[in-house]
Amino acid sequence: MWFWLILGSASLWALIEVYASALVHRYRLSSFSFLWIQSCTSVLLLLTLAAFLPLRIAHIPVIVVFALSGYLGDLFFYRLLKHLDISIVNAGWALLALLLSAVGFLFFGESWSFPETAGAVLILSGVLMLSFFHAHVSFVRTMGSLVCMALLYAPLYVVRKWALMQGVPVPALYFWLFIGRDVPAFICPLLLPSKRRFLASELSPFLSIRFFLLNAFPVLVCYVAEYFTIRAYATGPISLISVTANAQPFLVIALAWVFIRSFPHLVPKELLTWQSVSIKVVSFSIVFLGLALLASSQ
Repeated sequence: MWFWLILGSASLWALIEVYASALVHRYRLSSFSFLWIQSCTSVLLLLTLAAFLPLRIAHIPVIVVFALSGYLGDLFFYRLLKHLDISIVNAGWALLALLLSAVGFLFFGESWSFPETAGAVLILSGVLMLSFFHAHVSFVRTMGSLVCMALLYAPLYVVRKWALMQGVPVPALYFWLFIGRDVPAFICPLLLPSKRRFLASELSPFLSIRFFLLNAFPVLVCYVAEYFTIRAYATGPISLISVTANAQPFLVIALAWVFIRSFPHLVPKELLTWQSVSIKVVSFSIVFLGLALLASSQ
């Protein structure tokens, strides 16, 4: 069950990332501005959910504090979108998978069979081949940026699995993770006078219902993707889930091509030359062979 949940989640996250890359390269706004305008939608959704969900659970402070790493990761992610192809940025998720695999072995008592281990190696090999074979920025700088991104997001994923192991209900966990991640995105820029002035000056030329809806779309998709992800973590091992999610870069490539062909005003940053596509097809084949090994063990 977790295998198909995480593949569905990866497809939705791929859509979010391609769409976010397109927004970044169309509007050229800062990470703070993008996340603040998107957090407006999220706060409205959280207020609505609060009326329907049972929210009194244990470990709320721990969940919220660790979820703050998701906001820090989002800030860094939007910054990377300005400089790197979206498929290369996705190598950060491969590095995150390695971190989470180590956490799973060390703290959650997880283990792999041989087919699962072989599948994991193939998936990571394919993703790293894709991500580093044709990087536009120096390898050291690219690697350092992706490691930073993985480290920033890791606490969010770890606390998600830990809370599920403590018996925290999925709907309540879903709510408090978004509180810790999106409420700071809304409040923090408003608390600092310099950031308030910056937001006002940067967003004022674009403020309209259309601009708000364009930024609301990835938030709505994010809520569905996050629900699928939490359900997957509730039923499967953190290490294998994190590795399986590395199908995402190849879904990103396909969606980037669709956006470039179909939406000329929302074009993501993605190199799709013949050489680049050839590398990506080979990597795609390696990754899905790994996915087949993981699926055969379910």
